Amino acid sequence: MSYLALVDGGGTKTLVRLVQAETETVIAEARVGPGNLSEGAQTVWARIQDALNSFPVSADRILAGLAGSEYDLHRAQFLANAPLPTDLVSDRDSGLMGAHAGKPGVCLTVGTGVALAWMDTAGRIERRGGFGFTLGDQGGGAWLGLQCMRQLLPMLDGRSMDADSRTLLSACGLSEDPSAWMMFADQATPADFAALSEPIALAARSGNEPAKRLIQSGVDELLRLLQEAPSDLPVAAVGGLSAVYMPFLQAHGIPMVSPQGDALDGLMYIWREARESGIERWSSHA
Repeated sequence: MSYLALVDGGGTKTLVRLVQAETETVIAEARVGPGNLSEGAQTVWARIQDALNSFPVSADRILAGLAGSEYDLHRAQFLANAPLPTDLVSDRDSGLMGAHAGKPGVCLTVGTGVALAWMDTAGRIERRGGFGFTLGDQGGGAWLGLQCMRQLLPMLDGRSMDADSRTLLSACGLSEDPSAWMMFADQATPADFAALSEPIALAARSGNEPAKRLIQSGVDELLRLLQEAPSDLPVAAVGGLSAVYMPFLQAHGIPMVSPQGDALDGLMYIWREARESGIERWSSHA
């Protein structure tokens, strides 16, 4: 009897599920901090190990779908530090397989970051985005938080802030001291910026005009990204901001469907259908 740990790591959190490999019975689950490989291989492994240590039995092998796995250096460092046999795939692929249970479809991942993947009716897999906070992730939570601060700061600096903007400032828990913003920006992680996305979404829902404009700008970015995918495939949105954006995307005629499963389900599918899935994966030598 062997045990497999499935790991779904993104910019804000990492979910770990322990399953009995032969029967696929779920033994335990845990949630720990960010699992994007840009955090550093040792940092990500420390968080995964915290989750593994909380389980009643030890894992024999790991299958991980992590943000940042496309970066050669990050991937190599992660696999070199593996404490037990580990397979790594892109989080875009695990999300895609989970959302459509291995069937043709498009998966838009929109959480801290943004990525797009799809499998066409011939079984070909394509991917777009996933370039990280500095170069991409337009429409994601970290991007929304940064755009919010960029829009509010000139008004705060010039003491010309209108009532709605001041309400949004307060909702986000931001200081009225611009120097505090500079200190925050100097050390903030994508997860820190993404923490602002929830109050932005709530403010937009309540009719706050600056927040509504921010959400609309995110919608516009996601629509541009979705133009890359075949228009005849169903689209599932996953990630922390998927519920925020889904009604807007539907209103623009995007054929949205509910995800059939999450990224951990996708990892189980990749494990089960290793040869048939067509998913690229990388293995450690542990």
